Amino acid sequence: MCSSLVGTFCGAMRDSFTGAAAGIVLMGVAGEIAREALHPDEGTGSYRSRIIDAVSRISPETILARGRIFS
Repeated sequence: MCSSLVGTFCGAMRDSFTGAAAGIVLMGVAGEIAREALHPDEGTGSYRSRIIDAVSRISPETILARGRIFS
């Protein structure tokens, strides 16, 4: 899924490095959101569904607030 997001961002941006970073940041934030939404008795199948939901509903504000890039 991360490679799909990276490819999408790279195709939409002039700079491939920035596109790749944006796709990875989006996947990371969506993963954090999905993990927070899991109940203790849920497994990896539930996590997969929740991460897909998180990617589809994420907002630019959430990415800006939660995304981290270190240099």
